[in-house]
Amino acid sequence: MEKLSDLLKKSFPAKPESNHPKNRADILLRKDEILEAAAQGWPFRHIWKALRDAGELTCAYSTFMKRLNKICKQEGSATK
Repeated sequence: MEKLSDLLKKSFPAKPESNHPKNRADILLRKDEILEAAAQGWPFRHIWKALRDAGELTCAYSTFMKRLNKICKQEGSATK
């Protein structure tokens, strides 16, 4: 008879680690550059796409905007 823990591991493989902390850190690290590019007229979608295509971000655009807005709100900056 197999152990219950072994049966559970077979039935429910470990889910991959969340990128949430990494995405937040990556956005926080580049926040000033992101806001500077936006001030120069670059749309946030283009900024996100450039960072994603370069492998700097792994999150969706909606997640990028949520994280950026939250970071800026905490620091008193605006992203609109």
